[in-house]
Amino acid sequence: MKGLISAEEQIGKFFVFHGVTEENEQIREEMQAFGEKHKQFIHSWQELHQGYSTFHDHVNTFLTKAIDDCFETAKKQQSFRLEYDAYYAKLTSLQSKVTSEPNQKVFFFFFFFNFLKKNKLKINK
Repeated sequence: MKGLISAEEQIGKFFVFHGVTEENEQIREEMQAFGEKHKQFIHSWQELHQGYSTFHDHVNTFLTKAIDDCFETAKKQQSFRLEYDAYYAKLTSLQSKVTSEPNQKVFFFFFFFNFLKKNKLKINK
């Protein structure tokens, strides 16, 4: 791509340079004007190409990193959900067994807080 830009710049310089040496005034003015317009066109084309290049880089990053991260996060959430459901089933079965005895209530809350503590550490990792 840089070779094409370089060639186009050389064409613009050619018209400006040969426009100066042209004897016919009308042709000289036209060649110089064409050379200058060509240079301006190449400059704006370079800016446009740079913008497209930046956009392409961002899209490529999205495709290669963000989508993979999204799938990985979904898999982690699914496995966490399964583990959460297992703990919830254990808690509900224990809760149904809990009677009015203080020792069983203490055990239930101890088990529940350990569950919360364990999963809080998992989420932060």
